[in-house]
Amino acid sequence: MIRAPTVRWLAIVLPLGAVLSTGAGVAVAWWSGFTTSSPVFVAVTAIVIAGLGVTVGASRHFAIRRAADSEAASV
Repeated sequence: MIRAPTVRWLAIVLPLGAVLSTGAGVAVAWWSGFTTSSPVFVAVTAIVIAGLGVTVGASRHFAIRRAADSEAASV
């Protein structure tokens, strides 16, 4: 399994993903006037969750790509 490289990449990528996700959530809240209505809450939450999901997916992608590159080099 490629758990350790995924965790290492996640440690590298997660701070950037968190900042970008938070920024996107704040931008949506700002665009809607910082109202506390349910649609704004759902939109901000969905954007932050999607951003963090993309971050986790990117770290997994980088880990698998590195493993495939090193495996191809050793053959």
